[in-house]
Amino acid sequence: MRRLGWLLALALVLPQTSSAIQLRWAGGTTDLTPTQNTQAVLVVSADSAEVTLPNSWRLQWTADSLGIQFSPFEEACLVDTAKVDSIALPTTPADSAANEITAFFCSSGGNNASTAYFLADLPGNGHGKMKVVALDPADTTQVIESNEVTFNGGTSGDYAPALLSTSIDHSGGELTVTAIGSGLADASTMALAAPDTSWRMPLTVTQRSANRAVATGYLGIPVPDCNLDVAGASGGVATTTVSAETETPAQPMAPVGSSAKFVPAYGIVQPKDFAFYYQQQLGIFHVFYIIQNEVIRKNPNFGEDSTSRAIGHAWSADLEHWTSMDSVLLARTDKWDNLHIWAPTIVQKDLQFKLFYTGVHRDANGNQIQMTGLATADATLPHDSLKTWTRRDSAVFYCRMVPWANKNTSDYQGRQFRDPFVIADPDSVGRYLMYYVTIHKSETGKMVVGLARSSGDLSAWRNYGPLHSTEQQHTGSTNNIVESPNLFQHYDVASGTMSRWLMLTTNTNQAQEMHFQRTLGSPSDTLAAPWLPTTDLYTYLGGDSTVFYWHATEYLPVPARIGGYATTHEFLAAYDDSTWAIDINEILWNANPPAPYYADFTLAYPSLTAVGPGPGKGEDGAIRLMLLGRQPVVSEAHVAVDLPTAAHASVTVLDVQGRSVRTLAQGVLPAGRTTARWDGRADNGQHTPSGVYFVRLNAQGLTRTARLVLLH
Repeated sequence: MRRLGWLLALALVLPQTSSAIQLRWAGGTTDLTPTQNTQAVLVVSADSAEVTLPNSWRLQWTADSLGIQFSPFEEACLVDTAKVDSIALPTTPADSAANEITAFFCSSGGNNASTAYFLADLPGNGHGKMKVVALDPADTTQVIESNEVTFNGGTSGDYAPALLSTSIDHSGGELTVTAIGSGLADASTMALAAPDTSWRMPLTVTQRSANRAVATGYLGIPVPDCNLDVAGASGGVATTTVSAETETPAQPMAPVGSSAKFVPAYGIVQPKDFAFYYQQQLGIFHVFYIIQNEVIRKNPNFGEDSTSRAIGHAWSADLEHWTSMDSVLLARTDKWDNLHIWAPTIVQKDLQFKLFYTGVHRDANGNQIQMTGLATADATLPHDSLKTWTRRDSAVFYCRMVPWANKNTSDYQGRQFRDPFVIADPDSVGRYLMYYVTIHKSETGKMVVGLARSSGDLSAWRNYGPLHSTEQQHTGSTNNIVESPNLFQHYDVASGTMSRWLMLTTNTNQAQEMHFQRTLGSPSDTLAAPWLPTTDLYTYLGGDSTVFYWHATEYLPVPARIGGYATTHEFLAAYDDSTWAIDINEILWNANPPAPYYADFTLAYPSLTAVGPGPGKGEDGAIRLMLLGRQPVVSEAHVAVDLPTAAHASVTVLDVQGRSVRTLAQGVLPAGRTTARWDGRADNGQHTPSGVYFVRLNAQGLTRTARLVLLH
C-alpha cells in the first residue's frame, strides 16, 4: 500500500495562480445546500493537462461554524485513487487556530493518483468554502490552486496564510527567508521560533505578493531547527518547520609552523586562561583571554590588584593573522566582580552566546572571593561578532552553593572557586555541565574538580559533586593543584567506542604541568573507578616539546567538508608559558597508535583543508618537520624532514630572538624523509647555552617550525 500525507489548512485566496486541480462534491456540483448535518464526499482531481495530482497539496477552508469535520474511509485502497484512511488531529495551538490537520491518503497504484477523495461532515446550519493549493510540479516557486467549492452558498470570511515551502539564504550573518504559499500578500509579520517556544527571532518583511513573502534579519550562527511563523494582517497565522542549516566548510589556511600562535603583546601580556571559539556562520575564530599585564603586575606602584581586570578579544580567519578588538567584561567597581576577571569559557545556546567567567572581589575583611559569572551576547545583533556582552548583576555559581567545598573565606582555602568550563551534556539533551575547581573541606590544601548541572537559560546551577578521580584521597596522586579543566570526547570508528578526555593543569613537582584523565563512560560520572589514572601529556606524546610549557588547554571542533564528505577538524590550544602565547595545534588521531608510547593522537600544525596521515609519510604531499626522541634534549637533538618531492630546502636552528645559531641542512633534499643531527653547537663550533631554541624548515615556499628545549 502506498501512503501519502497532505495537510488540510486554512488560507487566503490567491488572485494570480494557475488552475491544474479540480475540486467538486461527489455529485459533480461545486455547492451543497445541506439543511441538516450531512456527511459528503469531496473529490480532488487533476485536470487533463496535469494527469496526476502533485505529491502534496493543501485543502483550505473557512466556515462560520465549528461543526465541519473530516473523516477517513473504511474501504480498502483503490488503484490510482487516493482516499483518506486516517487523520491526525491538530498538535499545536497554531494548528487548531488555523483548522489545520494532517490527512493520510492511500492508494494501491504505483504512480501518483489522478483523483483523491475524503469524507466531510458538514453542519446543516453552517456556511463555508474550500479550495486546494499546491506547488507547481514544473516550477516550485509558483503556486497552483483549484476552483472553490462551497456549502450553503459559502461565507465571506478570508482564508489564513498557508506555507508550502521555505528557503534560506544565509551569507555571513545576513539572513533572507523566502516563503512560498497562499495568501501571503497579507503577511504582516514573519519570525523564526524555537519548536518549544524558548526563543523567537522577529524578521523584517521586505517583499510580499499573493504567493511569495520575503523577510530579512541577522543571525551570527547557523539557523537551527525551528519554525517559521507568518501572520496576516487580518489575524490568520501559518507555521511551517525549517530544517537546520548544513555545516559550512572551513576555508583553506596556509600552514606556517608546528603551532599556530596568538600573541597578544609579546613580553607584556600573559594570556594564561582563555576561551577558544569558532563562529561557524562567519568563518572566524575568536580568542577571549585574561589580560595579565606583567609590566603592571611587577611594578611596585601597582602590583597584582592592578591587572587581570578585563578579558581581551581577538579574531582570525586563518589562525595566523589576528585582529585585536576592544576588551570585554571589565571589572565593575560597583559589583561583585570588582577586582579580577579570569577564566572565560563560551557556549552557544539557542540564539545566544553565553560566556562564563571567574569574577573576584574583596569582602569586608579584605579577602579575595572567587565566584562564577555569566554574560550573554545576542547572535541576532547585526555585525557584532561577539563584541557586545551583557552581564548578570550577580554571580550564578559560588562556593556556598556546594555542600562539600571549603567555605571558610577567612582562610585561603575557602576562597578558591574558579576556572569554569561549560559544555552541553552528551548524555542529556538540553542539559549542560560545568566543570570547575575548588578545595574539598576534608582535604586541606588540595584542589579538586567539581561538577554542576543546569538547563534552561543556564543561570541556575546545581551541585553534582566532586570528581573523585581528581582527589588525592582517592587516587594517591601527589598533585595538590588542579586547575583549568577542559573536557572533550572522541568517537573511534574502528572500535565503536566513545572516549572522554579531561585535560587538567596540575603541579607534580615537574616543569611539565599538562595532564589528562580519560574514560569510556559518562563525562558526568563522579566516581573514581571509571576514569583512568592521571597521565602526563608530554610523556604520553613521546616527549613532544610542543606541550612542554603548556597550561590551560581548550579543545575546539570545526566542521569541514573534505572530498565531498563532512568531517571535523579538532584543535587543541593552550597557553605556552615559554612564549607567552596561545599555541594552536590540530589533533590527528592514530588508527594504530605507534610504539613505544602508543599515543591515541599526535599534534600537528592546524589545517583547515584536510587531515593528513600520521608523521613520516611525506609521499602524501605534505611537508613536515618533526623532532625525534624525547624532549628536552640533552646535548644533542635529532630532527626529521618529510618532502613529497625533491626540493631546495634549508633547516636552521634559531634562538628565542630569531637569530640563526646553526644551519643543519642547505641545498636540495630528496623526496621522503631526511634526518639531521644538532650537537648543541653553534656554526662557530661553540657550545650553546641550555634553553629554548627553534628549528625552522624552509622548502617550496613554505615554512615549518618546531620548538626544542636543550639541556647540557
